[in-house]
Amino acid sequence: MSRPLFDGFPPVSSDAWAELVLKDLKGGDPEKLLKTRTEDGLVIQAISRREHLPETLPGPLRSAGPDGSPNGWVNREEIREKDLAAANNHAKTCLMRGAEELAWYLFPISSGSLDAEAFARLTAGVHLEMVPVHWLAGPLAPQTALLLIQEAERRGILPEKLTGSLDLDPIMDIGAAWTDGDLDAWEDDWQKVLDLLETRLTGMRTLCIRGSMFGKAGATEIQELAFSLALLDEYLSRLPEGRRQEIAARAEVRFSVTNRFLVEAARLRASRVLLANLFAAHGVEGHPAIHCVTTSVTKTLYDPHNNLLRATLEAMSAVLGGCDSLTVAAYDQGYESPDEFSEHLARNTMTLLRDEAGLNKVADPLAGAYELERLTREVGEAAWALFGQIRDAGGFVAAWKSGLIPNLLAESRQAKVKAAGRRQAPIVGTSVYPNPKERRLAEASAPSSLARMSLRDRFDLDRVTRKGTGDWAIPGSVVGDSPLNPFRPSWPFEHLRLKAERHAALGRPMPKIVLLLTGDRTMRNARAGFCRGFLQSGGLEVTEVAVTDWTAAAGIEADLLILCSSDAEYAAALADLKAAGASAPIWIAGSPADADALREAGAEDFIHIRLDVPTTILKLQDRFDIAELPLQGPLDPTKK
Repeated sequence: MSRPLFDGFPPVSSDAWAELVLKDLKGGDPEKLLKTRTEDGLVIQAISRREHLPETLPGPLRSAGPDGSPNGWVNREEIREKDLAAANNHAKTCLMRGAEELAWYLFPISSGSLDAEAFARLTAGVHLEMVPVHWLAGPLAPQTALLLIQEAERRGILPEKLTGSLDLDPIMDIGAAWTDGDLDAWEDDWQKVLDLLETRLTGMRTLCIRGSMFGKAGATEIQELAFSLALLDEYLSRLPEGRRQEIAARAEVRFSVTNRFLVEAARLRASRVLLANLFAAHGVEGHPAIHCVTTSVTKTLYDPHNNLLRATLEAMSAVLGGCDSLTVAAYDQGYESPDEFSEHLARNTMTLLRDEAGLNKVADPLAGAYELERLTREVGEAAWALFGQIRDAGGFVAAWKSGLIPNLLAESRQAKVKAAGRRQAPIVGTSVYPNPKERRLAEASAPSSLARMSLRDRFDLDRVTRKGTGDWAIPGSVVGDSPLNPFRPSWPFEHLRLKAERHAALGRPMPKIVLLLTGDRTMRNARAGFCRGFLQSGGLEVTEVAVTDWTAAAGIEADLLILCSSDAEYAAALADLKAAGASAPIWIAGSPADADALREAGAEDFIHIRLDVPTTILKLQDRFDIAELPLQGPLDPTKK
C-alpha cells in the first residue's frame, strides 16, 4: 500500500516560502530575481506551487508517438548539398546511420536546373517507396511533384506508395518573394498540386505550414504559433467542405524551436490544443503532424561548439513538448557546408535523447508540472488572442497585405537586436566571453542571391522533363528583402569581427586601444573586464596597463586610451594624464555623475553598460578606416 511521501511534514504556505526567499536574497528584489519576463510579456516564476496551476488541465496531450512509444518522435535529417553527387551520398549515408526520414532541399539548386535525368541521379540508391522524403522545394513544389511521379513510374513504383511531403505553402513562397505575383494569385497552383496529392501521391502530406519561417525571421514564440494558426486557417477556409477532412488529416505544421526551454515546451504543448480547436472549428477531426527544427536564430559563427549545447536544449524542449518529428541542424551549417562529423553529432543528439536519456518513455513528461501547466495555458491564450486579431483583420493574406504581420515581425526583430546589442540577452562566445584569438574569415562568404521563380506554366510535365526546373527562373530577377528574410541577433557582432579580421588579413594595422588601470583595485578591474569584453566582441584588440607613472602612461603609443577607475577618482586621474602630455583621445569607463565636467576637462567619450555595443564599435571602426565587407565572393582576401 502506497503512502504519500510528505505526509509527516506540516504544510508550508506561499507566504512562508516568500519570507525564506527574501531572507536568502539578503534584501534583493524578488520581482527581479525570481521572475523573468519573456519577449511576449509573459512571466516565468522561479518558484511555482500547486496554487498556480490552472483550474482545468488539458490532460495528457498525446497517447503515443509515431513510432509507437509513449513519447516517440522520428529523426528527420536535412540534405542541403547543392552538388548532386554529394547530396545523393549524404542521403544514403545518413539513412544507414540512424536517420528515419529525409528533408531534401531543392531550392535553390546550384546548377539552376533539375531535369528528369538529374533527379534520377539525385535519388539513385534511395528507396523512395520505403523512406519518407520531405521535398523542401519552395516554389518548385509543382515541378517536384511531377518529377517525383515520373521517377517513381520509371522505377516501377506506384506513386501512391511514396510518403513524405512537398513544400505546398504558396502563400509563404510569395510572402518570401521567392515567386512573382500578388498574394491573391496563389490558389491556382495550390489546387493543382492538391489534385495530384489526392489522386496520385496519396501517401504524402498535403498542407505544409512552414511556421518555422516566421521563427527564423525573428518572430516570438507566440507570434510563430499564432501566424501558423492563421495560415492554416486561410488554407482550410479556401477548401470545399467535402475535401477538408481528407486534406487536413494529412497536414503538417513545422515549428522552429529556440533555446528558451520552458516557453518552447509550453508552446508546443499548447499548439496541440489550439490546432485541434482550429480543426474542430472547420468541422475536421484529428490533428496535424508537428515537426520541429532547431532554429538558426540562436546559432553563431564564432565559438560554434556552443551551437551544440543550444541545439541540444532546443531538441529537449521539442521532444518534451511532444513533437512528432525533429530535425537537429548541424552546429556549423550556418556558415559552411556541414561535414560528416557535424552531421553525425546532430544525428546522435536525437539518438542520445531517446535511447540514453529515455525521453520517449512517458507520454507527456511535463504534465502536472506547476509552472509548465501555467505557461501552457498562458501561451495558448495569448496565441489564440493574436490569431483572433488576425482573423478580425480579414485572415492571414489580408493581415499580411495590410502590414499587420510584417510590422509585428519587424518589431520583434528590433527588440531582439536591441536586447543583443546591449547584451541584455547575452550570446556566449559572441557578445559576451568572446575568444579574441578565434578566426572565422576563411569559413565565411558573402550571401549568394536566389533567383525568383515565375508562376507561368509550371505543370507542363514534358517541359519539366526537357528543360528542368531552372526554366522557371525570371531572367535577371533575384529575391530581394522580405519580412521573412532569415535573421540572427548575433550577426551584427559577427559582421564587425569579420570586418576586423579582413582588415588585418589585408595587412593593414589594427587600431591600438589601451586600458589604463588606476585607483581602486576592485573598480578598475571590473571596468577593465567590461571594456575588454565590450571591444573584443567587435573584433578590436585591447591591451591593459596598470598605471604607476603618469608620464609613462601618457607616452604609450595608442590610438585610444580608456581610463578604468572609480567614479570618485576619474577627475584627478584625467587631470594627471592630460598634465603628463597624453595626446591620444581619452575615453572613460562608466557613466559618472560628473560626466559633463569630465568632458570639459578633456574626456572625449564614455563606455558603459547602456550603450549599444555594435553601434559603438562601428563608429570606432569607421574612425580607424576599417572597410566594409564585400557584397560577393569569399570574404578572405587570401583566397583565390
